[in-house]
Amino acid sequence: SVEEQAAGSAVHNWRVGTEGDGLADLSLMPVPVPTRPRVVHVCAGYEFSCVIDEEGGVWTCGLGTAGQLGHGVRRSEGYPRRVDALSGLRVRSAACGEYHTLFVLEDGSLWACGEPLRVAARFVIALERGGGTSCPELLPRPVPGLEGRRVIAAAASAFHSVVVTLGREPPSSGTHGQSCLWAFGDGEYGRLGLGNHGLQATPARVHEWTTTTTTALRPHSSAAHQ
Repeated sequence: SVEEQAAGSAVHNWRVGTEGDGLADLSLMPVPVPTRPRVVHVCAGYEFSCVIDEEGGVWTCGLGTAGQLGHGVRRSEGYPRRVDALSGLRVRSAACGEYHTLFVLEDGSLWACGEPLRVAARFVIALERGGGTSCPELLPRPVPGLEGRRVIAAAASAFHSVVVTLGREPPSSGTHGQSCLWAFGDGEYGRLGLGNHGLQATPARVHEWTTTTTTALRPHSSAAHQ
């Protein structure tokens, strides 16, 4: 787990690394994690973590066997390593799932790496027949299907993700100025809110409302807004 110390924006980590990976030893007390720029955002996934600095740079560490760290390899990292593929881009926030990471950029685009479409075995064949792939993305890439929309929040879970956009659509679409909730991934048990149990390879609109403030977005397909 990771926490941000508000006073000095220093990152402390109870566990730097993962068991069996030959990384740093288990720590029973918070210990400082080496980070050079000031930290403004921290999130944690399944045995890995992501840090965003004040310049919009991204650093990741921990388990990386599914490409969720975004370094272009299936390799774990014991200490924060800068994600070079996002250099030159300003990242505003991130969300860590079990095997994937989502990045919300200042320009409103959504990027992802790892296995954002990690699905149950029953969906793999259907996904590939539909032109998709269950192979991991080892480097962050833009998430298709949200062109022309500004992403303001994202959350990631083990098998699915949810996103909120603030209307950047043309006025003719009738949704200008509205927030929209989108979901994609494995829809088993109806977790996507799309009225079915199927796989959604790209973000699909779930709900929209007239608002400019989203107060919370949680990975179990729930959103709170004003």
